[in-house]
Amino acid sequence: MIKLSLKAFNYAVLFIVVFTCIRCSHQDRLEVDTAHLDSFYGDNLYALGDSCYYKEKFNHAIYFYKLAANAFTVKSDTLGIAKSFNDVGLSYRKIGKFDSARIYYKKAFFLDSIRKDTLPLIGRLRNIGITYNYEGNHVQSIKYYTRSLELAQYTESEETVAAIHNSLGNLYNDQERYALALKHYEKSLARYLQISKPAKLALVYNNIGNVNAAMGDYDEALFYHKSSLGIKKNLKNQEDIAYSFHNVGVIYRFQKNYLLSEENLKEAYKIRVKIKDLRNSAVTANALARLYLDMDKRKEALPYLKIAESFFQQNYDKTIELDNLKNWANYYYQLSSYKLAYDKLENWAVLNDSLFNTQKVNVLETWNQFELNQKENENIKQKERADHQEKIAKNWLRVLWLLFGFFIVVSILSILLYRQRRKILKLNEDLDLLNTDIRHGKHNDYTQVIQELQKLEFDGADSIENMLYASIAVDDMLYNRPGQKVNIKSHLNKILEEKYQAMNMDKHGVIIEKELEPVILNGEMASKLTFIIRELMTNSMKHAFKTNRALKIKVKVETKDDNILAIAYSDNGNKLSKEQLESSNGLGWKIIKGFIKKLGSCIDIKRETDYNVFQFFVKL
Repeated sequence: MIKLSLKAFNYAVLFIVVFTCIRCSHQDRLEVDTAHLDSFYGDNLYALGDSCYYKEKFNHAIYFYKLAANAFTVKSDTLGIAKSFNDVGLSYRKIGKFDSARIYYKKAFFLDSIRKDTLPLIGRLRNIGITYNYEGNHVQSIKYYTRSLELAQYTESEETVAAIHNSLGNLYNDQERYALALKHYEKSLARYLQISKPAKLALVYNNIGNVNAAMGDYDEALFYHKSSLGIKKNLKNQEDIAYSFHNVGVIYRFQKNYLLSEENLKEAYKIRVKIKDLRNSAVTANALARLYLDMDKRKEALPYLKIAESFFQQNYDKTIELDNLKNWANYYYQLSSYKLAYDKLENWAVLNDSLFNTQKVNVLETWNQFELNQKENENIKQKERADHQEKIAKNWLRVLWLLFGFFIVVSILSILLYRQRRKILKLNEDLDLLNTDIRHGKHNDYTQVIQELQKLEFDGADSIENMLYASIAVDDMLYNRPGQKVNIKSHLNKILEEKYQAMNMDKHGVIIEKELEPVILNGEMASKLTFIIRELMTNSMKHAFKTNRALKIKVKVETKDDNILAIAYSDNGNKLSKEQLESSNGLGWKIIKGFIKKLGSCIDIKRETDYNVFQFFVKL
């Protein structure tokens, strides 16, 4: 029964809290009697304050945080009171009431000091420092950050110390005291490296990159921004990745490396559009417009100028508008639309609270003087352009005369070389014709001698015949000049026909079957292959065909994988073993093995279906 009553009480509390929130939301005012809420649970009220805070309803958040503090006071919960006061301060800071924010931060600090809880004390001091920084009071801001750092060094929290060093670096960076900023960033970096916090490392790398860029050291800035980008890619946070791509692109623009700048800025813009980060998309659009204007690419700059302009017209943002106005002024200046450029600069100055606004300069008078100076400058530039164009024209005329003379010389030399080449080619043709005639005559003489030797039967006739064939092969190799190409199919067809006629194979009823691929070989290799085939045919006619069966010779030349040429010669003569040939002392067989070895191969001999098969492979 007691449990049921407590549950009902909790539901009643939640009903009143929700009703109060709805009432505040619709009426946009706070009308709750605090006297009736002191008994509420502080945690429920605090949660309601958080809800309003994250919905950016900061006035409502302040109200509920104060109610929570009252509730925690009834319960004497010092921790609850301190955190409620701190969040009241945060909410005041959000709406720009920095004095009120400091009052509640200090109340929270006092309560935490009673509790002697060091970590919250550090946070309260940092929050006070932040309010002074927003007001531009850097001296007080640094004072409170330094006090928080002194306290943090007594704790074991390296992360807290690192965060405070990073904040001090930001303060000194805002004051353009870059040496001190770098000092604190480096201390922050060293601690984050020790405790391995990738996201924080990326943040500090980015800050160091910004300081180096402000000091004009763009190489160092680029190194740190790229380091930050590398970490963020591993963390896969698209918003942070786009931020680093943007920074890298800006540094490349400072270095005038426009292609890489364009690549990185476009990547940043692409990611920001994809994740619907409208504000930062406009920031990158302004950067791309500035880049294209630096490259004198006004056509490419125009759409990005309009994108940024459209954003601040719909969502007021002073920073984006200032950058956009300067870019528009540059755009119109490049178009020589000086009045429009001046108008944009005037708007920029007024928005920036510059001299145009504070000293109330007469815009029309200033413009007239500006226009007069511009006309004088334009006349000077026109004269300079005319002189420059005349100088270029004279230089081009000199170049054209030089090119014409060079063309004449080259033409004469080309004609002389062409005539000389024709003479050399004619001489080569005559020599080739003479060599062919001599070679043909020698072959005919050798063939007649071989035919007569075949009619005679005496010891040594075979050796003489083999020597004559060897002479023919050597003659072929000498005749084939280096680099000469031979179609092995047509070449072997001719040689086989000559051999067929020379040895009167038709009278013996010999049939030759050929499977030849039209492979192109150099002359030397073709001559060696030709001689091997010739010698194998001679061997078949003299030693293998001693039966009454139909005599057949098969010659097969084909290409295999990896540029390998396979040559297979077979006859259906008497069975012949590899051992018989290896032990043979015949000159013909020795010559065959010698030529095959020269080709970097070795011969394989086997018996397949009544055929002696001689096979070897040559690398092309």
